[in-house]
Amino acid sequence: MVYTIKTVVMGESPSTTLALAGATPMADVHTPAQRSYNMSCVRSKDTKPELIVRKLLHANGFRYRLHDKNLPGKPDIVLPKYKTVIFVHGCRYAGSILPFRRR
Repeated sequence: MVYTIKTVVMGESPSTTLALAGATPMADVHTPAQRSYNMSCVRSKDTKPELIVRKLLHANGFRYRLHDKNLPGKPDIVLPKYKTVIFVHGCRYAGSILPFRRR
């Protein structure tokens, strides 16, 4: 099974979080119209990692529902028989495989 835990601070924008951390937010290099267009091209459903997980589940006999709006967070895959939800998060760096670095 795949589990992903994501921490979200409700009611705070990323710039507020940066300001709280003592960092200065970067200026956006795009106009609001360009940024809106760029963000509209980012898919939230039927991504490649999600399709791979769905094919794997279906091939192993699991039946599921997709993007159930009645559950908090609108999970990608819901297995009602097992009362389990799966959130599939892809690589945020355009699919590149980046080595893990310790700080």
